[in-house]
Amino acid sequence: MYRLQNDFIEASYTFSMQVWCRVLHVVKNYFMLSTYTWMLGEGSYLQLLLINTWRVKTWQVWTIVVGCWTLPVASIVPYTLARLDDQQENAK
Repeated sequence: MYRLQNDFIEASYTFSMQVWCRVLHVVKNYFMLSTYTWMLGEGSYLQLLLINTWRVKTWQVWTIVVGCWTLPVASIVPYTLARLDDQQENAK
């Protein structure tokens, strides 16, 4: 009885560690993508300043800011879904 209970605890612990590792992997990829997106956003802002020095509008800046936060999400969601689907197929 003790062996069966110990195996169950160990299996649930291993499963929770796998979930934690997967979540950490997705979060790491999101922040890595957001770093590159923010570099693109800063370059876009500097280009905007060079072209329209005195006519930069608030909505243009907010478009860059919102784009820098949402573009990594638009990329990481399909990646995560593809990884989950691939792992489910390999588990069968």
